[in-house]
Amino acid sequence: MSELSGIIIVVNTPELALPDDYPHLLAELKAQIRSAQWTAARVVNTQVIELYWAIGKAILDRQNAAGWGAKVIDQLAVDLSLAFPDSKGFSRRNLHYMRRLAEAWPAPAFVQQAAAQMPWGHLMVVLDKLGVGEHSFDAWPIGGPEHLVWRVTGNRQTEADAHGRRDGGGPCLGLSG
Repeated sequence: MSELSGIIIVVNTPELALPDDYPHLLAELKAQIRSAQWTAARVVNTQVIELYWAIGKAILDRQNAAGWGAKVIDQLAVDLSLAFPDSKGFSRRNLHYMRRLAEAWPAPAFVQQAAAQMPWGHLMVVLDKLGVGEHSFDAWPIGGPEHLVWRVTGNRQTEADAHGRRDGGGPCLGLSG
């Protein structure tokens, strides 16, 4: 058996004696594996976004209550990076984005539903286009994550917009900057 550009060619010799439905079974198993991989990636992404929001919320709350400054975030970046050397997400820049994420999405339910469906890089682009303190995303009329389509104009676009698609036919939030 060999695979060329997605086409499966099964060579069935008497020595091999594969059943006639073998290509169908193989295709089904590959589809199940790809589906499980995609599901696992979405679950991991959701957990990471929720963690980043919780970190950002903790920083934001302490800044508001105790007057924390940027130096505390700098030290957190150093300490978290040392505590988790295999993780790349705890840089000073990323911690500032986490704080901005919590500021833009103050309601945890929205983060858990809609924002967590987006990759972190796309959220950073949205936060850059939004600007700190300009809007709260809770105020935007969005039907839910299945209807959420972001179109970010500028240097970077979401995959859906880059290919001219609007997934689910839902509302498109255009942020121009």
